[in-house]
Amino acid sequence: MKTYLKKLLFLCLAGLFIAGLTITASAIAVDKVTTNNEIAGNEAALCIDGDDTRIWHTDWINGPFDPPFILTFELDDVYEISSIGLYPRQDGNLNGLPYVLNINVSDDGENFRTVEEVDWLEYTYDLQTIELSNPVTTKYLQLEILETEGQNFASLNQLYINDEAVTFSERVLAEKQAKIDAMLAANGFKSIVADNEHGDYLAVYAGDGDNSKFWHTDWNNPNVAPPISITFELDNLYSVTELTLTDRPMLDNTYNGAFIDFNIYSSLDGENFTLVKTITGHNNHAEPQTVVLDQPVITRYIRLEGTTTIGNYGSLNQLDYVGTVVDEAALDTKAPSSNIAVDKVTTNNEIAGNEAALCIDGDDTRIWHTDWINGPFDPPFILTFELDDVYEISSIGLYPRQDGNLNGLPYVLNINVSDDGENFRTVEEVDWLEYTYDLQTIELSNPVTTKYLQLEILETEGQNFASLNQLYINDEAVTFSERVLAEKQAKIDAMLAANGFKSIVADNEHGDYLAVYAGDGDNSKFWHTDWNNPNVAPPISITFELDNLYSVTELTLTDRPMLDNTYNGAFIDFNIYSSLDGENFTLVKTITGHNNHAEPQTVVLDQPVITRYIRLEGTTTIGNYGSLNQLDYVGTVVDEAAAEPEAPAAEPEAPAAEPEAPAAEPEAPAAEPEAPAAEPDVPEAQEEPVPEAVEVPTAPNTSDSALLLLLAVIFFFGLALLSRRQRA
Repeated sequence: MKTYLKKLLFLCLAGLFIAGLTITASAIAVDKVTTNNEIAGNEAALCIDGDDTRIWHTDWINGPFDPPFILTFELDDVYEISSIGLYPRQDGNLNGLPYVLNINVSDDGENFRTVEEVDWLEYTYDLQTIELSNPVTTKYLQLEILETEGQNFASLNQLYINDEAVTFSERVLAEKQAKIDAMLAANGFKSIVADNEHGDYLAVYAGDGDNSKFWHTDWNNPNVAPPISITFELDNLYSVTELTLTDRPMLDNTYNGAFIDFNIYSSLDGENFTLVKTITGHNNHAEPQTVVLDQPVITRYIRLEGTTTIGNYGSLNQLDYVGTVVDEAALDTKAPSSNIAVDKVTTNNEIAGNEAALCIDGDDTRIWHTDWINGPFDPPFILTFELDDVYEISSIGLYPRQDGNLNGLPYVLNINVSDDGENFRTVEEVDWLEYTYDLQTIELSNPVTTKYLQLEILETEGQNFASLNQLYINDEAVTFSERVLAEKQAKIDAMLAANGFKSIVADNEHGDYLAVYAGDGDNSKFWHTDWNNPNVAPPISITFELDNLYSVTELTLTDRPMLDNTYNGAFIDFNIYSSLDGENFTLVKTITGHNNHAEPQTVVLDQPVITRYIRLEGTTTIGNYGSLNQLDYVGTVVDEAAAEPEAPAAEPEAPAAEPEAPAAEPEAPAAEPEAPAAEPDVPEAQEEPVPEAVEVPTAPNTSDSALLLLLAVIFFFGLALLSRRQRA
């Protein structure tokens, strides 16, 4: 019985051993590959990268070099090897094809012995498999190439072992990725991808902070040509203000691949990109080039698209950016129930306080209105909307002003569209709209797909001016896109932070006379209440949230500039309040009889006040409006522990003042971003044609389930013998 048990155990162990060897042999991987000769862009690692468009090649520039050319592979484990396969380059050129070689192995990676001498391989693009005379078990494999096509260089596309293409081990690949991730993170990136790479000239080198390595497209592939893109995923959401591009070093008196003309795009999701700026004629590639964006751009992705490049390649040494981290909440600004949004609106006629942007702001108390002071002006009055994407439009809705006056109501207009924002065509002629305060919807005869929409207003109520409360498209009120709103908020935040504020809010604003202008440090803009609303009257408040907790000792108020011999809205009598939480305010000081509005007024507080919020409450104002050019404060930062809550004080009530006819506040419209320039064609560099890769059949993997079945048969056969012996 013991003899049969021993035999059974032996058979089981033998089966396990056979199964283990076969499974291991079908999953061979490499920990390291070295060579005695390679050239940048065609490193030894490329013959085990699984990409048949990239090859190992010895140095063909600095030679000639004589054989042997040696490739040494350290496997990730000890394996039994029965065959070696060599898959040659597939680019229409067999230079470097091995003909004669020795296959060597080693136990320690230093002392190698030859296990197969290969006399002559064929001149072919096919995979050539060398069956070893005797299978060998090893951890170190070496190809010692003695003769090649061309003699003074060698090449290899892909190494096969036991009929399987070999690649790096999971451990090595994971360590490489971790190294790349750390390298990118140290330079403010999460990932970098490009349309194309050549060998070890990886896209990630354009963000590694190491000027000795750079990204380059495949210079052996003639199909690689502009436009060529490289996309950078930043490590956070940023408001970016400038980029710096460092080009690759000069080689052979040229900067191959450097961008001459290129576009800069931004994206929040990595899929939908928006053109930010176009650069043309960049020719000084010896020095880093800094591009200052026209305005801060909130983005998570930056894409550079080279439209004209040196040699029709693409390359970049390093991209750096300047920006500040943005809170995700800054993007949560999408208007409810609206799919269509606007990136930009322009007009040929508007007046300060009634800018074109107000017809897509979602506030039906504010309107676009043409200039009624400096005219008369004759139609057409034109509103042009650049949408945030291409949309199909089936209807246009016009919601008129709601202030009891329909002056400027459009009667006759053309609805125009454009593909490029410059050349417009009319898609609907509107003969006559009604005199009504209701929304009027114009159904297009044929729906149109466009990114640019234009209202060309030909006749109106009053003839010499036009107005519009709110634009509707496809029965939805339209507002600015998330990107534009977020960028505007980021710009405001940066502007306030530079002047010691976190936020500024007022009881009321008129058009673009925003409360934040009272803390922007720019005397050309100021806050003003709505002069078209007779219900706006003192007391009128504006509240400043400071950027920290301060002990404040004095305030300086700069009033708005004089217009028509008056300082409409300037505070005459006012209260100053402080607060720690923005809800409970304490009266600090009352000022009366402030009448010198031409000069800044400094108010020294009776004692230092620890506060985070300052509120000015105008109880008597010029014209019963509210306005302020700038508030400045003097104070020192206070530790949070020093602040104790104050008891709220009763606020005095001010008598209401009578309204006065509004005065118009002119303001220059903001500059529009420049349009991308045309990109000149550059002839492609001459390259060798690259035929399609030859598909190489591989031997099927040994089935694990078949081996287990074999083991089971052996096991049960042994049991049967044992049972039979016992019965005997």
